[in-house]
Formats: sequence, structure tokens, C-alpha cells
Amino acid sequence: MLPYLATILLSLMASVESAKKECSVGDECILVGEIQVSYTPPVPTAILDLGKYCVPLALDSKQLSQYKEENTKVIVKGKALSNYKVPQDVLTYKVEARNLSTMCSSDYILWVLSIEDI
Repeated sequence: MLPYLATILLSLMASVESAKKECSVGDECILVGEIQVSYTPPVPTAILDLGKYCVPLALDSKQLSQYKEENTKVIVKGKALSNYKVPQDVLTYKVEARNLSTMCSSDYILWVLSIEDI
């Protein structure tokens, strides 16, 4: 049992160590930060706080339902897509049934493939 747990722990540590703080549009990225979910109207949205900046997260409804408003440290794997330039009075928008926040001025959004608590 102990070797199995050690393997899982080493695998998780390797994932965290290989995580990039930044990525570019078109890249598949692994980011580590604090997820912040907002359930305020008009729709629930999530961002990933990376310290100096944040990235809007495109989560499906099942992923979004896992998190409440409190900050949780997570490792997120996803595809970086171009962030739409929307008018200043728009708070949220939708991409293929996933809600996004306009509260981050990142050049990209992250279409989330997987998300895990750390």
C-alpha cells in the first residue's frame, strides 16, 4: 500500500513542478493557482488567481458545481483559447455552453479539461 501511495504522491508533485505559470493561445497548459467561483448573477463563473494575474476558466457545469465561493488551491489542465474582447459593461459571456467572466484581462481563457484540488 505504501509504494502505491508514494507513486501517487510523486506523480502529483511532478505535475505541480511541471505546471507553467503562463501559456499561449493554442497551447495545452497546466496551471496552478486558487480557483475563485462567483455565483452572483447573471450566471456562475470561475477564474484562476495566479498571483500577479488571473485567467478566466471555462468549466462545465459538473466541474463548476464542485467549488463554492471560498478559494481552493487547484491544478488545472486545459486548452488556452483566445479571450474575446467584449464591451466594458458585459460581465459574463458564454462559449459553447460554458460561462466565462470578464473580470480578468488575460489574453486567453482556459477551456478546462481536468481540475484537481492540491
